[in-house]
Amino acid sequence: MKVPNIDYTINNFALGGGMPFGSYTVPTSVVSRLVDNVVSQGSVLNLTDNAPCSNCSYSVEFYGPTLQSNQLPTSTTAWIAKLAYNLSSTATFTNYQQGGFDAKPLYAAFVPSSIDDNANLTANMIEGLNDLYTKNYPLTSLLDEASTDYQKLFIYHVNGNTSSTLQCGLYNASYKVDFNLNNGAQSVSLRNITYLNGVTYMETSPYILLYCYQQQKYCGTETTNSIPTASYTTSVLNNAAYQAMMNALNTIFVGHIDNLSINLGALVTNTRVLSSSLSTTPELQPLSSLFGGSNSTSNTSLSQAIEELSHSITISLFSSPKFL
Repeated sequence: MKVPNIDYTINNFALGGGMPFGSYTVPTSVVSRLVDNVVSQGSVLNLTDNAPCSNCSYSVEFYGPTLQSNQLPTSTTAWIAKLAYNLSSTATFTNYQQGGFDAKPLYAAFVPSSIDDNANLTANMIEGLNDLYTKNYPLTSLLDEASTDYQKLFIYHVNGNTSSTLQCGLYNASYKVDFNLNNGAQSVSLRNITYLNGVTYMETSPYILLYCYQQQKYCGTETTNSIPTASYTTSVLNNAAYQAMMNALNTIFVGHIDNLSINLGALVTNTRVLSSSLSTTPELQPLSSLFGGSNSTSNTSLSQAIEELSHSITISLFSSPKFL
């Protein structure tokens, strides 16, 4: 029995410009749809159509992207809250005006900006939060291009009288997953996951690099300083795939929710996070209920739910033949 595995080198994950100066642009539509579907239902997609059998059990070891979430110190949350308050009190958006109201930020998810070439994280966080409120945030480029250790996403949220901030980092990990299929029913168990290296932003277009490798030609410093080797090409294609999946996920997280007026109770949001399965976590359920969401609350923290969601997205790659 031939067991399928994920093939990151087939280049169905990321789009990029062509010769001579192309770069990474956005995730492919099939990646975006997969991420949207997993985020919506909160679990691994149906894998039976691409399974090697209808009644069998097997295990697969593979590499894949994952997010690791950690809570930041209260001192960091304090200055994020203050800056977000100042920004939400003065920002102007098409179709609605926030200025003049007693604004209270309830949620803000953002990536660091690359304003500081020396990778000063605090400076890049400040500029990233500023961009969130003052610029037309392009949903096609919601990636941390600044950090030199791993790509980051920051999620600030208010729950009652308390607030906190999560830092979510993109990592490469080794997975070991058990699959059990029984006449169309599936059981998927993540037996083990080991975090490996952080994944930083990659500007190189995967299309350019693959072309240069296949043609065995030097294409300029935009790709590499010599003819690309097989191992280098594979590593870049893997990075592009991981980055594309992070990009697609960030389009759901990134944005803000603000209470425009204590008296009027006006709420404004430009994020899709409350339409996701994460809306039932203890941290986000109170916000979701303000928009008529479910009153039920899960027992899984937002931090844990984000990590588990990233695992489900990676494992769900087995649901499409485009990734195998």
